[in-house]
Amino acid sequence: MKDTQNASTSGDDPGEILNKCRAWSENTFENAVVMPSELYTSEAIAALERTAIFSKEWICVGREEQVPNSGDFFTATVNEYPLIIVRDKDGTLLAHANICRHRGMRLAEGSGNTKVFSCPYHAWTYNLNGSLRGAPFMQDVAGFDARSVRLPEVRLECWQGFIYVCLDRDADRLAPRLEGLVGKMAESSVDKLELVFLDTVEYACNWKVLLENFCESYHLFCVHRETLEPMSPTKKVKVLNGSDGWNLHRLDYNPHDGVDAHTGYIAAVYPNHAISFGGKTGLLWITPTPLAVDRTRVTLGVSSAPDIDGGGIGEAFRKKSREFVAEFLSEDKEIIEAVQKNLPVFEPTQPYCDKERTNWEFGQYLVKRLLAEAAQ
Repeated sequence: MKDTQNASTSGDDPGEILNKCRAWSENTFENAVVMPSELYTSEAIAALERTAIFSKEWICVGREEQVPNSGDFFTATVNEYPLIIVRDKDGTLLAHANICRHRGMRLAEGSGNTKVFSCPYHAWTYNLNGSLRGAPFMQDVAGFDARSVRLPEVRLECWQGFIYVCLDRDADRLAPRLEGLVGKMAESSVDKLELVFLDTVEYACNWKVLLENFCESYHLFCVHRETLEPMSPTKKVKVLNGSDGWNLHRLDYNPHDGVDAHTGYIAAVYPNHAISFGGKTGLLWITPTPLAVDRTRVTLGVSSAPDIDGGGIGEAFRKKSREFVAEFLSEDKEIIEAVQKNLPVFEPTQPYCDKERTNWEFGQYLVKRLLAEAAQ
């Protein structure tokens, strides 16, 4: 355990923490212990993540099936930057700043279908493509040129039915770094599924604690002994080769509730997107977004084949899916929030289980980005 007096006085020194991270990253997996706990408790590290990670990386904001038609939209926030994800008249998906160009008012909330976006402050109105449609009483104002006014556009890529955005105009494209995952995803036709439900939940933990929980299935036999372990035994979990942009592990599912035995996978697309997929029932995905160093908002989605069991996605299936997911997520929530409470005084000394190699790989990605940003 840590010296609590020293932890309170030096635990948020970014230079000291990054030195510990550098030393940690130089160990092979076989010689590594779990990551320094300051990474999950330090305000300075959280601030560094905002610049090194969330302002530069591709962040998943949803699924294409949320916006199937022209005018369909939903709102999202990435690194405190509000966005509108909308399908234009020609079917193109766009990501606009959800901020009126006049006085900074937010244009839209939630989701829906619209022909225009109108500011609730002074009724400046924008077309789906972000161009200005109208600005009341501005036609004779000196220096105002309606043709030059449009909502800033943020880079957007779709991959396997997921929608990603990136605030960094100079970042490399997303798809090339995920090529190694495409084959596994294609086996489950992940890009052809329909949304079953979408939820938002808050957790009292650091976003990385939550992501790492989904990156490994070592805990199933203990935390989920009656929910997930019977259908996907921990002893059959196998970590597969990952890359600089993602990690992957395999689960072999036993027959359950009319579902045949099959192979499933859980992938983590860095920095903060975990995807469980495989078999007829489709996929579950989460995107944890940091709200504070110890508070995280999670977007959670479940999608399925539209002809599940030949009966389509009916309300009974939606209800059953939501209840089952809520049950095992409540088990996770209790554990990871308890872990967060202990991290300020926890000193890692023990090695990873081989079923946790995915977390070591994520840590390597994370530390590399943080050190590179700090060196600038």
